[in-house]
Amino acid sequence: MESTKEHYLKTELFEKLRNEPKLFEWIESGSVDGIWYWDLVDGEQEWLSPRFKSTFGFKDNEMEHNIHWWQKNIFPDDLAVALENYTKHAEDPNHPYDQIVRYKHRDGSTVWVRCRGLIIRDDAGNPIRMLGVHTDVTELKRAEIELENKTKALEKSNEELKRFAFVASHDLKSPINATNHVLDWIEQDFAEDLPEKAKQYLSLIRKRNDRMRALLDDLLSYSRVDGFDQEREEVNVSETVQDVFDTLNTGKNFTLSLDITTENIRVERVPFELVMRNLLSNAFKHHDSNDGEIVVKVADTGLFYDISVSDNGLGIPTKYHQRIFELFQTLKPKDKVEGSGLGLSLVSKTLVSVGGEISVQNLTPRGVAFNIRWPKP
Repeated sequence: MESTKEHYLKTELFEKLRNEPKLFEWIESGSVDGIWYWDLVDGEQEWLSPRFKSTFGFKDNEMEHNIHWWQKNIFPDDLAVALENYTKHAEDPNHPYDQIVRYKHRDGSTVWVRCRGLIIRDDAGNPIRMLGVHTDVTELKRAEIELENKTKALEKSNEELKRFAFVASHDLKSPINATNHVLDWIEQDFAEDLPEKAKQYLSLIRKRNDRMRALLDDLLSYSRVDGFDQEREEVNVSETVQDVFDTLNTGKNFTLSLDITTENIRVERVPFELVMRNLLSNAFKHHDSNDGEIVVKVADTGLFYDISVSDNGLGIPTKYHQRIFELFQTLKPKDKVEGSGLGLSLVSKTLVSVGGEISVQNLTPRGVAFNIRWPKP
């Protein structure tokens, strides 16, 4: 059973604080940004510590010990909050006098302080004094405001991207469709008369049109990532991956190997399927053969699902491991690339939206693996 007797060190410390002012000053300077002690009976008189004054740019002898400076220099809205809390604290000691308020600094800047106080009462319970402390939270509030501004700017940028993508996916496809119709007419009406070189040019135009269409479709998908429904649901990994693989394997002879230690996982279905589709598509497009092998591994590691999608292709030079996740980046000439160059950017952004991450590594003797950490619910 604990003793109710005061610890001797506590008793000793209180005695030293009474007899050694410098010890009190040291505690104040190292732990808070100002102390104030208010005479509630007089109402005008209030002792303000040197640290209190220096927080607002004043020396000890440049600010009088009364209520006038702080009531004049606190922001009016915050003064109202402070006075309201004071009234509630005076009526009910359990109501905390604790708020963040703004003051005008001597140089005109704004100082945010957390202001806390405790009313001291006489034997009859009447308020006679109030002890308070200030904690300067200016840097914290500035960082908070900067983050809010950056968030708003990012939101605005995302909205502009979404609007652009919407226009691109609808209006900009019209000339592509019109061009393809003209190509169809030329090939149908003049197929027998066209020289081989002209046929090659027509084929090149059609490929570039197809790439532009893919670019617009992927750009729209990229803009919609943040709008995904983030509800998690149970997903059968083998069935989902196999379906995506079968859809993409048309005209190729790839094999799929599954190493699934956790058959059913709880993830955001649409983002998960999007990631799988783009990683498998990437393996098909950039393999140097039509009969490659793709391996998908999934394991539950406690806090995450560890997912790996690998192939036995040529791999990716280490110096490009970060670049490949940037918008419109590809390691092949544009005319020889299938797709838009947005696939891995879309994967990266999708994983960020669900709190995950992705990395890439080359395999031995050949091949590349994309490793994903998908957070568990």
